Amino acid sequence: MPGKAAVAVHIQLASRKLTDSRRRNPPHTTHRVEFADLLRAILFDETGMVGQPHECHDTEMQRSFEAEILDGGGQMPEMLERAHVALSRTHCVLGNHMAILRALRRDGQAVRRVLDIGCGHGGLLEKVRRKMGAEVLGVDLRPPKSGAGAFPILKLDAVREALPPADVAVSVCMVHHLHDEEFVEMIRNVGRTCRRFVILDLVRHRVPLALFSAVGPLCLPKVNVLDGRQSIRRAHTPEEFRALVARAVAGTGGSFRHTVAPLWIRQIADVRY
Repeated sequence: MPGKAAVAVHIQLASRKLTDSRRRNPPHTTHRVEFADLLRAILFDETGMVGQPHECHDTEMQRSFEAEILDGGGQMPEMLERAHVALSRTHCVLGNHMAILRALRRDGQAVRRVLDIGCGHGGLLEKVRRKMGAEVLGVDLRPPKSGAGAFPILKLDAVREALPPADVAVSVCMVHHLHDEEFVEMIRNVGRTCRRFVILDLVRHRVPLALFSAVGPLCLPKVNVLDGRQSIRRAHTPEEFRALVARAVAGTGGSFRHTVAPLWIRQIADVRY
């Protein structure tokens, strides 16, 4: 496992490369591709920096409960759309969307309908529909006013309201917005209409916070940078996450598998009811 000094050097080198690239190229599509390649190099161990993340989390980083900017609503539609586009692109670069697609393809049964909880503007659902041919729908507390077009996004509270039936429900970087009791109840609520729930979220740890703080400001809107940092501070440690999922499925006959990615960039609980 890399020490703090090694991680700091890694971040500095990555930031220097990205800054040099930005001087040579204006911030257009080509630059975004360079950013994606660089961030993958940082996060997916092209320098051999892989440890056992679930065995060594940073207990000194206390969980924050301060709200994020986009949680408050009231943003101009154009700014909100830019933020969601940047958020979807970030999930692509980090491999979050691909991780969900891999999980769906390994289901073992036919996946005909997928429900995305906290789907935002539906970026992940569009990929699932296109790549897997499944029927898709989303639920969100603040669905886009214009709708998603090709599929429905319903205004529902996934903790307290009945959800539409689906083969598999998924959720990406949403559960850190919930209090612990809400997280537990949402898992139980999903089990009433779905046979499986794949939950992907951030990990509260100083390494992903430092990486995001170094790279994010170079390529993301300010609101995404501020909310991204706060999201990491609001997230659970692997131990907290695993304990809450275990509590939710206790006595239900359900089971789950919990995994943590290198450099603590995400954790996934795959719940089967």
